[in-house]
Amino acid sequence: MLKWDAERTAQGVALYLTVGASAAPMAGRDPGHRLELVCGLLPPRDDVARPLARAASYPARGTALAPGRTIDLGEPLWESTTMTGFLVARSRRDLLPALELPEGRHVEFLQAIPVFGDEIATAVREGAEELLRRWEAAGVRFWDPDRPRESR
Repeated sequence: MLKWDAERTAQGVALYLTVGASAAPMAGRDPGHRLELVCGLLPPRDDVARPLARAASYPARGTALAPGRTIDLGEPLWESTTMTGFLVARSRRDLLPALELPEGRHVEFLQAIPVFGDEIATAVREGAEELLRRWEAAGVRFWDPDRPRESR
């Protein structure tokens, strides 16, 4: 796991980036297409590293990750939260450009946004884009690890 402090990023949030998920091809996808997950938080929450790594291991276990996918880990992401999973999304602000590798492979960096169980249910029922639209309309600070649950 790599981490950049908020002061060192253009987004003004601490960035956590998985390393190693791109070693495995994803089931049902072009074998040259790989991914890593990036999570931006402010204030920083280093406890996100372990659940983020678990989420990034999904492709190696045969589950493809793509924008709009939700991951419910079934337990709080860190001690002081009831968030239990991630929404995988393309960043609306370019966090990291795709990385081109030898032999035609490339790594896409997808955003992993910490979410509550009811937000996972909304994304599954109504679509991730609808959840993101609601957040935008309501001014939800989805990068805030201490955001209230009522922010659907």
